[in-house]
Amino acid sequence: MSDKDDNNKGGNGKEDITLTVVTTKGVFTANFDKNAKVSDVINAAVKKENLGGQPSDFELFKGEQALSPTTRTLVSFHLVDCDKLTLTQAYHLIVNRQPKEWKSEVIIGADIRALSGSPEDWVVNQIVDGPGEDPEVAPSQEVHLAIDAAPVGEKKFTVRKPKTAPGA
Repeated sequence: MSDKDDNNKGGNGKEDITLTVVTTKGVFTANFDKNAKVSDVINAAVKKENLGGQPSDFELFKGEQALSPTTRTLVSFHLVDCDKLTLTQAYHLIVNRQPKEWKSEVIIGADIRALSGSPEDWVVNQIVDGPGEDPEVAPSQEVHLAIDAAPVGEKKFTVRKPKTAPGA
């Protein structure tokens, strides 16, 4: 056993690996037992970085490879000391009463329409509580999907045929 092996063992004799996790709020570095589950890393990063949301809303990547299922151990993904990982959050939205996920906090109207499977000329409206009409979301208009972004709460949309002009 080398000195490096001695240094990588915790007090319980288990081998640790140091992982760096890039999050939306910064970089998180910690030691984990190589037999820890991917979910353990996600839970630790979400808690330490105060990312909000539930740990199940997040996905861990090594390059382009998603480390899934999260019940697998770190060693099963061949992770080694000093590997750099990326933590992404799936945002939830409702489109035409159907739950959808999006990998970014921001989505544009054209992407909402695409999630619905509707034709390109259809119109997107964001459903908001209260009186008045639901505002239209232009194809290039950004909408923030975070629960605490205005309007606060789960983001809901309808995609509909455009209104026809009178006499058309």
